[in-house]
Amino acid sequence: SALFTAPSKTLENGEQYSRGPTVKTRFTAVSPQLSFNFGDGDGWSYLSGGLGTSRMTVYKDQPTLPEQRSAGTLNYGGGARWFVRPGLALSLDIRIFAISPVEATDTEPGSPRMTRMAFNIGASFN
Repeated sequence: SALFTAPSKTLENGEQYSRGPTVKTRFTAVSPQLSFNFGDGDGWSYLSGGLGTSRMTVYKDQPTLPEQRSAGTLNYGGGARWFVRPGLALSLDIRIFAISPVEATDTEPGSPRMTRMAFNIGASFN
């Protein structure tokens, strides 16, 4: 599986704190999956997991993206897919990413062990 997210936040005038720089977060993860499926011809549910790598970078809005080292990441979750009618399926998936800590070096900061969660909703057409 592959996941890419990149939200950002800028405080607006009138919010509790004074206006500051826009802070962006970028999270990417790639890993192979092992999936156990349960169901019939109208749909199925599944439990899955995998071990891969991820990168999480938090930075202020700037022209160049700082590079963060990758960390080993265990991901697990489950979901379901239902066939609403022939040629149309709806799906939902919840995935948890357990990210290993990254040690600090002389030139780069480290990051602690952390957990991220992704909730996905989708449709498939045939």
